[in-house]
Amino acid sequence: MFHQKYRPALRIRYSLKNLYYRDGMLNIPLFLSDYTTELIEMVLNGKANR
Repeated sequence: MFHQKYRPALRIRYSLKNLYYRDGMLNIPLFLSDYTTELIEMVLNGKANR
């Protein structure tokens, strides 16, 4: 709902699941939270494997 209304460039979620980017959502495992900035830059610059 939020995504449809506001259309953010990227949605971020922290969880215990593996790192992945799908349908505009970047899931970051808690143990990689220190790398949030780098991961966001990779996704927004198109350097992430989808």
